[in-house]
Amino acid sequence: MKSALELLQRNYKFFKDLFVSIIANSPKYPCMSMIDFAQFFQAAGLIDANLEINTINRIFIAANVTVSEAEISKEQQFKDFNPDNLMVRYEFVEALVRAAQVKYQMPKNIPKAEKKLHVALQKMLDFLATQTEKIVFDPQPFREEQLWNKKLHLTFKKNEAPLRRVMDFYVRHNDSSDKFLNLDNMTSWFCHTDNDLGLSLRDVVQFYAHSKITNVEECNDNSPYRYNRLRFVEFIELIARVADHKFKNSEYDEADLQWKVSYVLLQLLRPEKDDPQGEVAQTTQAKVAALPRTGSESEGSEY
Repeated sequence: MKSALELLQRNYKFFKDLFVSIIANSPKYPCMSMIDFAQFFQAAGLIDANLEINTINRIFIAANVTVSEAEISKEQQFKDFNPDNLMVRYEFVEALVRAAQVKYQMPKNIPKAEKKLHVALQKMLDFLATQTEKIVFDPQPFREEQLWNKKLHLTFKKNEAPLRRVMDFYVRHNDSSDKFLNLDNMTSWFCHTDNDLGLSLRDVVQFYAHSKITNVEECNDNSPYRYNRLRFVEFIELIARVADHKFKNSEYDEADLQWKVSYVLLQLLRPEKDDPQGEVAQTTQAKVAALPRTGSESEGSEY
């Protein structure tokens, strides 16, 4: 199966982006449910007489790793991360291989099983490539084209202290001793505080998933922690994605991302109701209004 393995390795970024695109829209983040799995096949147009919904459900079950009782007692959090009825990335890739074998049933004139698997998998990849715009979101262009620039870097740098106080505030109130933000913190901050960002829970999960650095190795004890921890660099990327989303399809859509981030920070960096000491400083509308909405000589602003 060497040729099929090499094909998987060459296309692994595509599989990773595809998986993240699915779980970013799943209420089971960072995993995928059977419903998510079936909806992906429907959205991609993969269902046909060979690959029916019942078959897809059986593939989901077959590819799902069952955690043994010994493993559960050894590391409960791993079971929480990868329950028996949910799917993680390496299981998803296996499921796609199984689906390719079923959908593209190779004729008998292809003698070797390895060759048949390679051809079936290539056909699956070729078809998915035609559906990329519908089923895959690549988070990298936003970073390269908008996020990674000196002006925005200096804006976040000048506001690092209050942002870290926000982070510390939530970390202190988390149930665990973990010194990182998590998805619950972000939904609380963006959805439940007094702001006009208009974000839904689904929006926050999407931006959270797209801001995460790739979890390279899923099959070790640290995997659950990597998916459920938001590091500071991921935290500021999440804020930038929220800012970009806030003004989509509005009169400010073409405004500079620095201005958009400034507005979002104005909404968010204010005293919380349960933070009477005002650890996070209140800011003023005038400073944001004064910022140019398109490219300027400004090199970052403090709010």
